[in-house]
Amino acid sequence: MARPCTLVVPPEESQRQRAGEDFDDFRVGQCPPPQPQHLPVALDLPGWTCDEPADDKTACSGPDGGLVTIVVRPSDHYDAWVGDPDKEGEALWVSPLHDNYFVSVQGDLATTDLDDFVDALAFKKTWKR
Repeated sequence: MARPCTLVVPPEESQRQRAGEDFDDFRVGQCPPPQPQHLPVALDLPGWTCDEPADDKTACSGPDGGLVTIVVRPSDHYDAWVGDPDKEGEALWVSPLHDNYFVSVQGDLATTDLDDFVDALAFKKTWKR
């Protein structure tokens, strides 16, 4: 998701633009820093690190080229996710429901055992967006 920024076009350039003239001397105002998104799931597994969450997901990398995405999904999507063979086939693992969300793990664990990975996940009761 793009961060909102303010485009500042000096009046003389705005007038030239309306007249159909090309111009490329515009200034963009400061964008506010991104706000960290807090997901209701965390991974604590030696050798694995996760990026800052964005768009309800986080990418995690591990030993031997392991790379997965942990995606938090609203609970009202659960039945469609676990009942659709195409979606289910995308995930290495789908969590049970947690109050108002569930989690899917997608990607490649490389040499990490799936049970070890799942055991290293910690879940909050509720997802507060």
